[in-house]
Amino acid sequence: MRYKIALHQNGALPISDASEAKVYGLTRFGITNFNPTSATVWVDNDLNTSSTRTGLAEGFHSVRARVFLPRVGKSSVFNTFHQTFYYDAKAPTGAVAYPTTDGEILTGASYTAVIRADETVTRVEYSIIDASPENDDALTGLAGGNGLTNGVARFVSARRVTPDAGIDSQFPGMPREFRFDYPSVASSGTAVITVRLFEDTSAIVAGRTTTLVRTVQTRAPAVALSISQPSQEGAILVVATNQTVTLQACFTSSLATTESNRFSVLVNGALQPRSGYLLQASGCAAGFRALYNTMSLATPGTNRIQVVYSNNVVLSASRSVVIARPGDSDGDGMTDYQEIIAGTNPYDPKSVLRITGIENGNQLLSWEGVANVRYQVLMTTNLAEPMAPISGLLPGQAGTMTHSDTTARQSGKYYRLKVVP
Repeated sequence: MRYKIALHQNGALPISDASEAKVYGLTRFGITNFNPTSATVWVDNDLNTSSTRTGLAEGFHSVRARVFLPRVGKSSVFNTFHQTFYYDAKAPTGAVAYPTTDGEILTGASYTAVIRADETVTRVEYSIIDASPENDDALTGLAGGNGLTNGVARFVSARRVTPDAGIDSQFPGMPREFRFDYPSVASSGTAVITVRLFEDTSAIVAGRTTTLVRTVQTRAPAVALSISQPSQEGAILVVATNQTVTLQACFTSSLATTESNRFSVLVNGALQPRSGYLLQASGCAAGFRALYNTMSLATPGTNRIQVVYSNNVVLSASRSVVIARPGDSDGDGMTDYQEIIAGTNPYDPKSVLRITGIENGNQLLSWEGVANVRYQVLMTTNLAEPMAPISGLLPGQAGTMTHSDTTARQSGKYYRLKVVP
């Protein structure tokens, strides 16, 4: 006779994953001598043998394993496992496209620097140290990455832009482009521009940050003009339809002008009435005077502000700002400001921040990201309880972003994606 015996114990504790008892009878397989630089890998998930390459590209990849039960002469029974991993072969690479060489002479009142980087670079920071103390962030209050703060070089983030196709051939393998402004170029001496490149592993793996340095000569005119309010390029301003925005521009006192008609303030190319211009001797750093103008920025979205001074010398400064309404224009439960922070268009009901995919088995989440924000993934197994973070702060990048939920697999998981400015 044959018996089947079942045992039950009240109050039994869960078995830890680290316990040898839990892996008893487990069969393990491994790939030996795998060389990621010479392995043949599929470019796409279609097993097309003509879509392969030699060597694993740096970045996120997926590995899949399929295990079969022994069923000789019978149909297969198998399970498929999937794991996302990051292949980190080296530190990020990049180059200073403009200024093109060390020793280049900057003669304008402002300058836009251009950085090219490989596709693993998620963030770029910069710092400028020049001979002029008057343009330091600590004095101007701007986030220009200029000068020292408490004796330490001030680094701020560059903005990611659409790559200039005209310089692609000069920087093969560097498809990403970042830019930043040097708004008040010094009139003498040199400036040291330091750029730092970051990738996804920079915060956790030593040596995964790359530093670029460019030294230039500064020969800007002895006069200068800059916009101090709004204080940052791409600033998001929450403005009601009937509200106004105050512009402040600072210009060199040596211009010695008391005539407001020497200035032109333009919004999206339209001249603002000069009757609203106000010149004052105070409000800017030492050696500068201030121009104020109250503007009505009625157009939600991006607005370009430009200030031009024209007399015996022509000076110009410009800044883009994003106007958001205080309410919820498209009725999706998020304010316009929150949507702009998230990288969606509050004036398009089809533009939303959402998790676009969840792959069962390993809970691989994906969504369309934007740069200059950080994301955090939250999860709960009971909607009556609050969501809890299951990820750190993930640096945003344009395009599809992913995160693997490595917590214990359970049924009934609910996820939320959080944006942190």
